[in-house]
Amino acid sequence: FSRDWPRSAEIQPRLAEIQTRFRRDRPRSGRDWPRLARGGGRGPAGLGCGMRAPVLAPSVARACLPQVGGSITRVLGDATRTVDWQAEAARIGASEPFEYGLPPDSVDKAAAASGDVYTAANGLWARASLEERLGVVRAFRTNRRIHTVLMPNLVPSGTDSDTFAAAWASVLEGNASLTKLNLESNAIQTDGILALARAVGSPSCKLAELRLANQRSTHTQAAEEAMAEAVASNRNLRTMTLNTRSTRAREQIEKALQANMETMRRQRVEGGAGGAEAA
Repeated sequence: FSRDWPRSAEIQPRLAEIQTRFRRDRPRSGRDWPRLARGGGRGPAGLGCGMRAPVLAPSVARACLPQVGGSITRVLGDATRTVDWQAEAARIGASEPFEYGLPPDSVDKAAAASGDVYTAANGLWARASLEERLGVVRAFRTNRRIHTVLMPNLVPSGTDSDTFAAAWASVLEGNASLTKLNLESNAIQTDGILALARAVGSPSCKLAELRLANQRSTHTQAAEEAMAEAVASNRNLRTMTLNTRSTRAREQIEKALQANMETMRRQRVEGGAGGAEAA
């Protein structure tokens, strides 16, 4: 592949599967390797691009290569597709079926677009500018349909990621329907964590799950402790991922999440007992 080949998260699982199966079924001798025009001999044949070309076992090729080919076709299609991000933001803000937040492997696209999960893991989002992404994010403030948003590994710049996180913080302070948000593997720094902490501590935040682990940039322990205080005041949050250096913050977050889980379990038990008595 050349350096300009589009990269997409949807291809990675397929490539990992090929690697796993190849390790299991890899050629055991030089006779198992092909003789290519620019190679020869009994060892692996060179491709002239710094790569080696092993022969995949037939079972590996049949099971994996068509699927990888389909993923590559989708990525190439995304790379040439014209995208109207303002229209997408308008659809999201009006709680209408969206167009560019479909999972890469979705089969029934109409059903997926009318659903409650928005996934920014496709080539279209990789091409979008920061302002285009922010426009879509801000539109979630008035959305009443989507419950889960997945936007990991989307903004690699620390400054841009803080702006991205601040936009989401504003959304969480006004959106009562969003319950799961994944912003892992971006580059959110101190300012972004603080903004999200203020949102998590807001009474209007209804998140049950917030994922912020594996940020490419660092944040201060003071920001971690501010987030821990916010989580401790939130009665809805049950899952939270954040890489912390502060032992105090980590323990406080774990304690708060455990208390929320216990409260939910007790309410479920009491609700079941009440229903049985009424019957």
